[in-house]
Amino acid sequence: TSAAAAFGVLRTNLPQDADALHAIGVLGLRSGAPDRALEPLSRAIALNPRQPAYRCHLAIAYRNLGLQNRAIAELEAALALDPALAEAHSNLGNLLLERGDNAGAEASFGRALALRRDFPFALLGQGTARLGLGQCEEAAANFEQALALDSGLHEALYNLSQARSALAAR
Repeated sequence: TSAAAAFGVLRTNLPQDADALHAIGVLGLRSGAPDRALEPLSRAIALNPRQPAYRCHLAIAYRNLGLQNRAIAELEAALALDPALAEAHSNLGNLLLERGDNAGAEASFGRALALRRDFPFALLGQGTARLGLGQCEEAAANFEQALALDSGLHEALYNLSQARSALAAR
């Protein structure tokens, strides 16, 4: 495609501007090539290590490549730079969920929601973590709030039915 060709040209002639490198890395992510995003994002960070957005996008690339530990490390570094990044807390929560760390995920989603109450994906994540912790009433409330904000979250609808089934079985 023309986007892939443009990406190839940009990648072979990488600029020395951190923002331009970041943009090239994001283009790699959006084109479904997280492996192509690693070099420009890493170089952007080398040029400007205090920019949390660069680290968040590098974390997404690592996650898409199955490199959870590296993704978590980048998100933690981004949050050390700016703890007010709700999306980074939510992304970290998702990685912790993937690891089976429901308590850590619940806390991370809680931090995201403390920053942004109307964040349906963080509500879904926190509900999923709470369901894994056996907190079915709280999980159901999370899923209901997520669905009120985004009725298209099918996973929240499915998980809500799971939470309600678990409550009915008690």
